[in-house]
Amino acid sequence: WQNAVWRDNPKLLMQLEITYQDGSKQIVDTGTDWSVTSNGPTVFDSIYYGETYDARLEKTGFDQPGYKEDDSWHSAVNVDAPTGKLIFQQMEPMRRAETLDTTVTKLDSDSYIIHPEKMTTGWIKLNMGNLPEGTEVTITYGEKLNADGTLAAQGNDSWFIRTIQQDKYIAKGEPGENFEPRFSYKGYEYIQVDGYLGELTSDQIEAYAIHNDVGIPSSFESSNEMINSMHDVMV
Repeated sequence: WQNAVWRDNPKLLMQLEITYQDGSKQIVDTGTDWSVTSNGPTVFDSIYYGETYDARLEKTGFDQPGYKEDDSWHSAVNVDAPTGKLIFQQMEPMRRAETLDTTVTKLDSDSYIIHPEKMTTGWIKLNMGNLPEGTEVTITYGEKLNADGTLAAQGNDSWFIRTIQQDKYIAKGEPGENFEPRFSYKGYEYIQVDGYLGELTSDQIEAYAIHNDVGIPSSFESSNEMINSMHDVMV
């Protein structure tokens, strides 16, 4: 798997086609006239392991006109593409399909278990409150609990070198900070939050069910409730 011909270091090949209200079009594509930096707030990301986000490294305004680049930015360079054949793949985008109700159980002074109303794929958006600068909050997702009520986390074994489905957020020390991952998603029924200072309540959490935004053109129902339940899970 890790040696597949289409796997390589992160690279970007993009063409953005913009259609304006007057019918005119503009094409924006990647090239050496783009600027890049490796000194941003996302210091680690993996679809399996999760993300580490250091809010102290945010480039405020980088996505707005008139942004002034500092010396951490440099021009993009052309690199060799991964091998394999590049083909167009059309599919419905992944979107927040549902926001789930949650209950929160406190474990100790700064640890909590969040339990959404059902098992799903997705992630949570967490309001961090007013954390001091440098405070690290760990958010770990899983599908079951240990006997003591803590999350049965996975990883750190012969297959995974670290805990999987785990995000870390490092606060910048400003009021109103919040976090949700951008480069990974999780399968979960429970989430354990560690390092959270203050009382965590459901009002500070948005738990999302994420999936491809595919319509449901038909329906199914049988006389067997178990089969009906299995069908509901799959759709």
